[in-house]
Amino acid sequence: MERKPFTFPMDGLPFTLEDTRVEKKSHIINGEAAYRDAAGNAHPVIRQFILRCGIVNYLDKVLKQRWTDWHNQMLQENALKLSEDGAEADQKQTAAKEELHKLVVELHKKLSEAHRYLKREMNDLFNYISDKQDMWNCKEYFKVKDALELANKDLIKFASSKLED
Repeated sequence: MERKPFTFPMDGLPFTLEDTRVEKKSHIINGEAAYRDAAGNAHPVIRQFILRCGIVNYLDKVLKQRWTDWHNQMLQENALKLSEDGAEADQKQTAAKEELHKLVVELHKKLSEAHRYLKREMNDLFNYISDKQDMWNCKEYFKVKDALELANKDLIKFASSKLED
């Protein structure tokens, strides 16, 4: 969308008033024309902010899903342990308990991987935005900062405990 010059409807004026603060091809988005080129494309650092923020948000979502799956299976396993009658447990129940324990161990490994990946991406993103001090006043920086805060809280909240063997 190209900016059109502002004109007065008065007859007899030989000129038009144009906004000379920005180029005609640049698009102002929340006053951040400085972070866009003449075609309206975002600065490469801003694009990296957006991309890396999306990765951190996705890994945070994966961590939450894997923790929920693992936690639900742990609750089922604990319920089976509490409900067993000692000598009355037959082979079917024992096999089911072993399968459930294998599933819990597998989900625990996946949860640990998600935790490790999110922590690594968070550290990389934090180091990246720390080096780009000239971009600290753009809105994408604050979005990244909020995503890092949320992911850090979730790393603490959804940390997997030691798996009991």
